[in-house]
Order: sequence, then structure tokens, then C-alpha cells
Amino acid sequence: MNTTVKPASAKQLRYLRALANKTGTTFTPPTTSREASREITRMRRLTPSLDTPDDPGGEERYATALVEEEIAGYGIDAHWRHTNPPKQRNGSRRSKPPAAPAPSRHAKAIVLATHEQGGARRHVLTIPIGSARLIVDRLTGGGDARLLARLDPDEPPENATLIARMYLADPRQPRCRPVTRADLQASKPGPAHHTNGIAWQAPLIAGLGARFQLQAVPGDRGTGLRWTEHHDGNHGAPHAVSLRHVLGRLESYQPAVAMTNAAIRAHENSETSTATLRSELARLEYSPIVLNRRLREHVQQATDSTGVTMSMIAIRCGRIKRDRNARESGETSWLARRIGIAPEAGAPRPTPWIHTDVLALIARDGLGITPAEAEVSQA
Repeated sequence: MNTTVKPASAKQLRYLRALANKTGTTFTPPTTSREASREITRMRRLTPSLDTPDDPGGEERYATALVEEEIAGYGIDAHWRHTNPPKQRNGSRRSKPPAAPAPSRHAKAIVLATHEQGGARRHVLTIPIGSARLIVDRLTGGGDARLLARLDPDEPPENATLIARMYLADPRQPRCRPVTRADLQASKPGPAHHTNGIAWQAPLIAGLGARFQLQAVPGDRGTGLRWTEHHDGNHGAPHAVSLRHVLGRLESYQPAVAMTNAAIRAHENSETSTATLRSELARLEYSPIVLNRRLREHVQQATDSTGVTMSMIAIRCGRIKRDRNARESGETSWLARRIGIAPEAGAPRPTPWIHTDVLALIARDGLGITPAEAEVSQA
């Protein structure tokens, strides 16, 4: 009779560890193959619970699996404290291992959407950090957390859902930076007037005695950081204007855009809201309406040095008019309005803006240059 006991194989032990991780259970490492088989059979009989509130997508979860309620709420940053570290046998004291950063005390995270990326299932969720909220994209089981946005306390909750939809609808599948230790801390920054060497509080001087400056302006939903306009000789209070208004008066993107970005970074954790400035920057980035100053300079250079007339440029663009004798000429009034020489009907002054499609038409067909040469750089 053969009494040899067969030890548990490496394959059985690996399978046991995989089942334990999946079911959230523990096991005593078996010494024999028969014990390993019994333990595998026991773990495989565990019944998963589907469609839990924390997993709207229906991912399998077990009764002993880790859930958000167990790692959030009061007491999550508690830890053991020893006045004197225990001595080792040789009499020396063991060095205390570096403590991992404790997450801020916050309420339960809320799953906004579920999607797949690179074959892995991920959650887009909002995590309250102090009075602010982080919008994070991470694996469903945790890990590989990417920061989408940080919402200020005065922003409506609907903005979180809106950001998640915009992120998932982007065909480029943008890759966001990882969540850092600083993102999980609700710190109160001190006053910051300079960021990366940019004096964002300095005024910008425009024509006709107008000055533009970033200031905290009270509003219906609290104090917000806005661009304001001042006029020399006018002793009234400055009034808030949009970033696009400032760029239009200066007919340049810089330095107003750089100052806006610096001011937002300086007030990242401040009680002063930067939501309006952030939305204005986002609209500016994706807007098809751009400044026409460079295009106007190219048209004026062509008419001054090459002998081309504005009528010829308009004809090349397909803007043709005919008089009583059926003689054709270019619609110069259309061209003058597009490049900011003449105002639109009823407008007090010419517009500094033009649609990118119209800019490309005038640049390619009218002037024979690339649209990039006629665009004002935002860098």
C-alpha cells in the first residue's frame, strides 16, 4: 500500500490565492494536494452578489469584498501610535516605517459613469476632499487613478456629471495625470500674487485710457475672480468683463491668457471661486472664433506691396457683386468687415473676431497663404 503524501502543487496555491483575492476571503495554506483541492472547492462555492449599489455596471462582488463604505467616513485616518518602539532581541529599537498619507475625512465617493479603456473596466467618480470635489477616472477595483478636474465648493453638483460626459464623449480618449498626494489634501494656501514668475495682478493697458485687471468680484453665489475694466477719469467702481472682451480690446491672446492661468493656479484651493475664468478659458480653447489681426495685416501688406486690391481678394473668395451694367467687382465691404476694418451693420466699432472657416477661405483663396500664417498665436 502506497502511503506517500502528495504535497500541494504550485499551480493549486496560485489558484487559491486568485480565488481568495476574488472572493475577499482568507485561507490556511494547505500542505497536501488533497487539502488544496478541498479548499479550492470551498472557495468556488461562494456565491457572488450582483448589481450592488456601488457597482451599477453589474461587476461581481462578494459579501467579504472591500467596498467604499469600509474605507470612507469617520475614523478612516486613525492609526496605531506607540510612544516607544518595541525593542529587538539585540536591544536596538526598530525604526518606525514611513506612514502612508492618510486620505482626507470625506463622504462616500459617487460613481458617475462606467466605461472600458484598453480592455479594462473603469469608473468615473467624484470624491469629496474637504469642501472641494475631485473628478477621478480609475479602475473599478481601485488603482491607476487619473485626475479629470477639481471642482470648487461653490460649483453646482451638475458640473461633475457634465465633466464626466465631456470626458467620455471625447474621441481622442484624453489621458489625464495621476492623482497625487497633494490632490488628496484639503490644505489652505497662503496668499499668492505670483505664479511661475507671472504677476497676474498687474493691470493691462488698452487704448482710450482703458485698463483691465484681475480682481475678486462679489456675486450672487459668492466672491469670484474676474477680469475687470477701468476707465481713466471714471470714478465709478470697475465692472466685470469676460476674458474674450479683454482679448478683443488688446487684439492679442497674451499676456491675458497666461495671467488668467496663473491666477487660477494661485487660487486653486482658495475660497474665491475661479469657475467663471475656467469656463471662459475652456470656451476660448474650443471656440472656432479667433482674432483677425494677423489676417488684416496680411491683407494690408498684400494691397500695399503686391498691387492686389481688396476687390480682387474678395473675387477670389467668391464674393462678387454686379452693377446695373452687369460689371463684376469684389464685395469689398464684406472683406472689410471680416478683417476688422469696417463695423458690422449697427455695431459701434469693427469686430476683432472672425470664424476660422472664413479666415481659411480668405487666407488660402484670397491671399494664397496657409491659415496658420494668418492666425494670431495663443502661445
